[in-house]
Amino acid sequence: MASVISKIGNVKLLKRNRLTAPHVPATQWLDLNNLTNMLHHFPNVYVKPNDCAKGRGIIRVDRLGDKQFRVRTWEGVTSLHRSTSSVLAQIRRVQIKRRYIVQQGIPSLTKDGNFFDIRVHLVRIGGRWKMAGAVGKVATKSRIVTNRHSGGNPVSVGEILERGLGYKPVERHNMLEKMENICTGAVRTISRAYPKWREFGVDLGIDSKGDIWIYEVNITPGLMVFKHGDLPAFYHVLKMRKQAV
Repeated sequence: MASVISKIGNVKLLKRNRLTAPHVPATQWLDLNNLTNMLHHFPNVYVKPNDCAKGRGIIRVDRLGDKQFRVRTWEGVTSLHRSTSSVLAQIRRVQIKRRYIVQQGIPSLTKDGNFFDIRVHLVRIGGRWKMAGAVGKVATKSRIVTNRHSGGNPVSVGEILERGLGYKPVERHNMLEKMENICTGAVRTISRAYPKWREFGVDLGIDSKGDIWIYEVNITPGLMVFKHGDLPAFYHVLKMRKQAV
């Protein structure tokens, strides 16, 4: 059973929806031309497998100057390079056996400078998509990956928004409402292409301006991140997924 739609597939579908299109990072297949162009337009990019790998294989590339780049792997290994061709050679040395994409880097960081993202779980009940729960994932200080299998820490969304970002109650409410609207729009779009699936997990980032970015949409997402990060949310998702049709 498939557990993920290809990330390129996500992008193509979500770009067709006027609601979700502004929230999709620029994404292309990995080759030297695309890598060079992306690093010209963005201060950093993520290079990652096109399919699911539970955080494995993800690489971050930062443009430090006109002719200097830093490569950081999911395992915490760092190297410096003078050209994008050297960067690509390093990526090829360390990547796992998957087809790769290069994606616009999103500054989704807590006030302490840790990378984070949010998993939103949605289920279809009575023909309507509903948000069953959300949970945060925070990378450790030295890591670029938030996934629990790669050392990330699951936490409640409240902790992310309040302690991690310093949101006040009204700001937290508004952000959760925005997340629900964007994620509902995303799964409506994805479900037209995959109508038999009755639940999805949407991974989001929030940049320094408070803009929401959709990283990917997972089919039949696992619930362990909820169990380890927010137990009440875990049980609420379990309850709602039983009603999913």
